[in-house]
Amino acid sequence: MDDYPVLLSAMAICLFGVMSPGPSFVAITNKALTSEREQVLWLTFGIALVNALWAILAMFGLKALMLQLPWLLLLIRVFGAVYLIWFGLRLLRMPSTSLEPSSKGGATKNASRRTSFGEGLLANFSNPKSLLFYSSVFSVAVPESATQSLLIALVFVVFTISIAWYGSLAVVLTTSRIRRLYLNAQNVIQKTCGGLLIIFGGRQLF
Repeated sequence: MDDYPVLLSAMAICLFGVMSPGPSFVAITNKALTSEREQVLWLTFGIALVNALWAILAMFGLKALMLQLPWLLLLIRVFGAVYLIWFGLRLLRMPSTSLEPSSKGGATKNASRRTSFGEGLLANFSNPKSLLFYSSVFSVAVPESATQSLLIALVFVVFTISIAWYGSLAVVLTTSRIRRLYLNAQNVIQKTCGGLLIIFGGRQLF
């Protein structure tokens, strides 16, 4: 079996998936407003890693398990929705702050990296629809006769596309020119991000 058509098909679908606005996009946009590029990139790494994890779980049929145990899917959805709503309210209440050059020591920088990475993990874990998305992608694009090497390649594709798209977004949003435009409208953007997260969380509950 020729694996390239399968990989290209899955790649195209995954690209459209990660490009669609969602909690991860909002998290990166807000992080770019208040943090340095390195921290935003650590956030994107956390998001991409969870995307790869969702892909692996989809391959192992976690969607089918959740359909058999609807309370498990409900629990994940409620947890994710509560986190998104909490984060959105936090942004709505947060006063505007300007980004200043960093003078942090090594230990504090490491803590910032861990915090940013953790925020990326939570942003994506809070959206179990990603699992359903990848389950749908693999059911459409991947034949039942797929080899183990193809499945591994697909996980790599998911991670690569995620890190490439979100990483590019992080780099663009933290350029000096874009940053200046962002900071001029920081309060509006911050409140918009908060409102969108609350909407995403509310839609996940109902």
